[in-house]
Amino acid sequence: MGYLLVCYDICSKFKHLAAFMLSFTHMRKLIIGDVHGCLRELQLLLEKVNYQEGQDRLIFLGDLINKGPDSLGVLNYVRSLKSTTVLLGNHELALLAKIERGESVPIPREMIAWIKTWPYYIDEDDVLLVHGGVVPGVHPRESNPFDVVRIRLWQNKPWYEFYHEKKLVVFGHWAARGLVWRDNAIGLDTGCVYGRKLSCLELPGRKLIQVDALNAYAAVEIKDES
Repeated sequence: MGYLLVCYDICSKFKHLAAFMLSFTHMRKLIIGDVHGCLRELQLLLEKVNYQEGQDRLIFLGDLINKGPDSLGVLNYVRSLKSTTVLLGNHELALLAKIERGESVPIPREMIAWIKTWPYYIDEDDVLLVHGGVVPGVHPRESNPFDVVRIRLWQNKPWYEFYHEKKLVVFGHWAARGLVWRDNAIGLDTGCVYGRKLSCLELPGRKLIQVDALNAYAAVEIKDES
């Protein structure tokens, strides 16, 4: 309970950032699933999609850090790229909670300041972007940020079974579920850190681009499937 309250307090401090409405109307959107410190795979994925810095728009669904070989390298690399937005994942949320409790973390102060600016959702005309999912019947701006970042199940079923809006929701966070491809919900956590794939969704067009993991850097944790 204390962890939840700390995380909610941290999210609430920058809840005003959640209404990110970016107007890069002529840019290709490249939406990338959970990276988890897999720097080389991320670089290979951007090569495969022919990423053009300054012309394409990158959106990361959160969980850049933890479990993989080079979390700090991923943070530095992503921060150096232009036209890039990163959503808070549950691992960044946990990191900020540790800082709030006064614990030391292996991330430089300037990087922490950057992470604190990340929104927990992005709502645009054609797509709603979140790390975890959507509480059925509740827009993310009306939700507990903790739920938006961490939700997987609702009434013991995947949350997207209860999502009936036409707007596409793109999410990460659920490596055990793998790729989810529905008319109104696409899940992009395809378990790169567990030796599977790193995934990118190209919009418009709903094109899926993937690269194989170079290694299995972590064992699957059945209890949290994160």
